[in-house]
Amino acid sequence: MYFHSNLKALRKRKGLTQEDLSAALKVKRPTLNNYENKISQPTLDIQLAVSDYFGISVDILLKVDLSTFTEFQF
Repeated sequence: MYFHSNLKALRKRKGLTQEDLSAALKVKRPTLNNYENKISQPTLDIQLAVSDYFGISVDILLKVDLSTFTEFQF
């Protein structure tokens, strides 16, 4: 599963800080940091919120390593 690395890659691609994205997703910054560093697992609600925020399907968010793409065109 690539959620953790994809979350970080998508956030950086958009030029967002963890503080910015955590505010948009309505989670605490340390919680977002824990997701990115694979310390904790996000709930389905968080996965859906990330999917909606970045306009990418949950399936791709979980199954495709987006860090290998130079541009995301999903």
